[in-house]
Amino acid sequence: MRWAITVTMRVSSVVSLLVVTCSGCASVTAPVAPPAAVKIPVAWSAPDIASAGHGSSLAEWWLRFDDPLLAQLVSKALQSNITVMSAKAALRQARALRDASQAVLFPVLNASASAQRGSAGRLSSQVVNDFSVRLDAGWELDIFGANRSALHVSDALMYVSAASLGDAQVSVAAEVAVAVLTGQPPTELSIVLADIVPVPHVDDELVLSVPAETLRNRPDVRYAEHQVSAALARVSQARAARAPDFLLGGSLSSSALTVGALGGSLSIVKSILASVSMPLFDGGARGAQVRAQCRPTSP
Repeated sequence: MRWAITVTMRVSSVVSLLVVTCSGCASVTAPVAPPAAVKIPVAWSAPDIASAGHGSSLAEWWLRFDDPLLAQLVSKALQSNITVMSAKAALRQARALRDASQAVLFPVLNASASAQRGSAGRLSSQVVNDFSVRLDAGWELDIFGANRSALHVSDALMYVSAASLGDAQVSVAAEVAVAVLTGQPPTELSIVLADIVPVPHVDDELVLSVPAETLRNRPDVRYAEHQVSAALARVSQARAARAPDFLLGGSLSSSALTVGALGGSLSIVKSILASVSMPLFDGGARGAQVRAQCRPTSP
């Protein structure tokens, strides 16, 4: 991984090599004790394992190096990078589509009003007015879960967009030593990295007790996981589309020759509608949709 302080690391490495060489010529030093071994878990995953504190998340991992300069450069890169901004826009769109899918589960209520003025014939001087107001309500009963499955698809795709954003942020943070990603000329970055500072070191708390949880912190792994969830929800949606549809509806309207007469007992019309529809023949289109969503992962 290339860090934003590559130049500093090279200088520090050269200085360290010179110091070790000079010390070896002057005296014989005691051997340095080896670092403590890292405990490797027996299993990759286990139930009911407590979180390892703040070390359980790799979000903003560059802050763990406790290097203000590195944090500043990564922050500039994330704010000015076009790929990251596009991923953020895609996430906002996915959230809006998810809200639209959720709205389908609720009843729909519409109101309308109209006014009309006309005459009975070409030679007639009598003018007729007509005023009306109308209130319509409708609710699709999701008996077989087609709309709920569509909502699950939107949920999974929203998480896919979030994982894509995380993947873009990780890529930019990892490549932040490319000065153009920070939105400034390369010469300015060279000036910033001119000062020699100690090489940052991350603490040991970054290591997790369960490696499977460490893998789930990777955006590309979460991306694949949510893609699978979306595919499963699409299968349920395609199967539910082959079942009957149930719809409840109703309307309340009033029509009169004058505005003042609207709402009178003689001008109000009420209606209630209940309907059911079921596909009888579609040339195999719905069955093909189910087979398309159940495609195998390998030929």
